[in-house]
Amino acid sequence: MSTSKFQTIRREALRKQLVELPTVAETEAAARFRLPGKVIQRRSKAAAAWNRYRVWLAAAVVGAATVAGTMALTPTPEDRFEDASRIISSLTNPQQDADKVPPGALSNPESLGIDASQTRLLGHSDSYTYYGAPATEADSMPGTPSGKRICIISVPVKGQRASIGCTLLKGFEGAGLKFESPDRAEAAWLLVPAGIQEALTSVASENGWAQQAPNFLVRNSR
Repeated sequence: MSTSKFQTIRREALRKQLVELPTVAETEAAARFRLPGKVIQRRSKAAAAWNRYRVWLAAAVVGAATVAGTMALTPTPEDRFEDASRIISSLTNPQQDADKVPPGALSNPESLGIDASQTRLLGHSDSYTYYGAPATEADSMPGTPSGKRICIISVPVKGQRASIGCTLLKGFEGAGLKFESPDRAEAAWLLVPAGIQEALTSVASENGWAQQAPNFLVRNSR
């Protein structure tokens, strides 16, 4: 091959290589577009993550608001610690003749904080008739702690004056109210209804106890 023909072929090959190579401008443009593309992709992922967080946060706020609204609409359980009807259920019904303490047996009950219209029959024995009644804070019994109370009124069947024993309504579940006759021959025990079985078990070894009502026990040791 002649020298001139070889040079011609070489020039043609070099020319094709130059045509196929990207220009400096094309290389810079590609670099400019590729780099922002990655940045845009990262920013898109960050935006998507933020949007998901916003949706989750909004759902959490709505959920919290719903719970708060539900709590606001749910009434607070009523405090019945000082409600005597939880112990003497007949207080929710009108007073009957049998519920009334005989006239003269209990003088001036108002001074003890007892409303005579609120007495209720609890039970009886051969010697005593027992009544229960709530007592307000406006009592004058010396040495009695302040607070609403519940009382047992013991009236002898022979017509003597009544005896009375009281305790605070708050904390009544602990031991109830136990009352003894002056001669200690008889005792009465008023409890919350849920505590009667435990009380019966505790006095199983003692003679004379009898259940007069769902939550009222009487012991006669005569």
